[in-house]
Amino acid sequence: DDAEMGRGAFGQVFRMAGLRDKKTYAVKVIVVRNAKRNGVNEDTLFAEASNLQRLTHVNIIRMWNQCQQRDGKEYCLVMEYAGGGTLSQLIHTPDEDYDAAAVWRWVGELCSGLHHMHYQCRMLHRDLKPDNVLLTKAPKRTVKITDLGLSCVMQTNKSQTNAKGTQHYMSPEKAAGTRYDSKDDMWAVGVTLFELLTRE
Repeated sequence: DDAEMGRGAFGQVFRMAGLRDKKTYAVKVIVVRNAKRNGVNEDTLFAEASNLQRLTHVNIIRMWNQCQQRDGKEYCLVMEYAGGGTLSQLIHTPDEDYDAAAVWRWVGELCSGLHHMHYQCRMLHRDLKPDNVLLTKAPKRTVKITDLGLSCVMQTNKSQTNAKGTQHYMSPEKAAGTRYDSKDDMWAVGVTLFELLTRE
């Protein structure tokens, strides 16, 4: 049942079925060499796996396992399979209808997942955007935050200055290179809400 779901600069994501439990999983296969070419070292790859394992919330993609293969040339993350595509795909598909009630529910689910990240795990996402928000299959379509490769652990009473992320979704503080905190993620929620309402 394996099938390619997508690919990027670092590698590919496949839909695969477990041999024993027959459940469907999303498996991200990262080519370490490609990641390094794009300025992402192995420590960052390990950090994504470590961060995902700490997060256990209904609105955040669960990571079940990790491994290396091909003598360390590839790094694999075995994750929860959402099955409903990304929020970005939904927004930009004209024949996909949704109402205001669905928008507010999705935004509420985003905030719930971020609350867990910020206050239970002391983490920032730092690259929240519709491309990094998955949905479960219709009709329920529950939000699942994913792609935590740029996330970082917050130190008590300290803010961040590293302007990582996608510029369009950055808070003014981050874009200006000044200190920012968990409100940066909330700014990205606001931009996502705008896109959900305007479909732009």
